[in-house]
Amino acid sequence: MTRRRFLVQMKRIFNDSREAVIAYLTEEIRFLQAHIAKRPKPTEGQKAALARAAKAVDPEHLERTFNLFQPSTLLRWYRELITRKWTYPVHNRRGRPRIDPEMEKLAIQLALDNGYDGYSGLVGRLKTLGYETNEQTIKNILKRNGIPPSRFRNQGMNWKDFLDAHRQLLSNA
Repeated sequence: MTRRRFLVQMKRIFNDSREAVIAYLTEEIRFLQAHIAKRPKPTEGQKAALARAAKAVDPEHLERTFNLFQPSTLLRWYRELITRKWTYPVHNRRGRPRIDPEMEKLAIQLALDNGYDGYSGLVGRLKTLGYETNEQTIKNILKRNGIPPSRFRNQGMNWKDFLDAHRQLLSNA
């Protein structure tokens, strides 16, 4: 027997045994399906494993074997698996979370009501109300809403403005 003939014969034996294994497994699946009361509901992980395994099988063999799921379903699961792998969902954004609108309104109100409170004072007041934040966030909130820092907020009417406003009253007296 030549080397080539030996290899051809071994390949035929291997293919025959593989076909026999597939035929046996097909019959075993038929038997198991006859004893299952309801249709199986695979999990996402099981779908992924079945889809990867089905994709590795030659479509011709996949059509000939008995499957719990149709080959078109298995291939659809595979396409969905690939789509999920390469799709980046919008809700999975990175970065800093948005500021709570309720906290922002409260920070603005506190800043306007307490003109002498700086950023750290506002942080402390918010902390007593149950909001955890920092000075930079307060600074950004106030800046975004056009509220100046405390050194400019706490300036009420200076002496010159007071005299100008009351000049007429003072001149009559």
